Amino acid sequence: ELNITEAKEKGDSPCSVCQCEIEPKNKIAKLPCSHTFHADCIQNWGKYKQSCPICRSKINHTRK
Repeated sequence: ELNITEAKEKGDSPCSVCQCEIEPKNKIAKLPCSHTFHADCIQNWGKYKQSCPICRSKINHTRK
């Protein structure tokens, strides 16, 4: 299940899907494995892959 929120500050690392920085007020999704991505990026990723782009743990793409 995707936990979608708004970033409060700049992320420590870029989104692994698009390689762009996570900026304040971006919509972000934190996976159960604790990796964070832009919400749109990980939702699009989920159309093709069922695992985290970083650690490959299985993910469920329903929105919370």
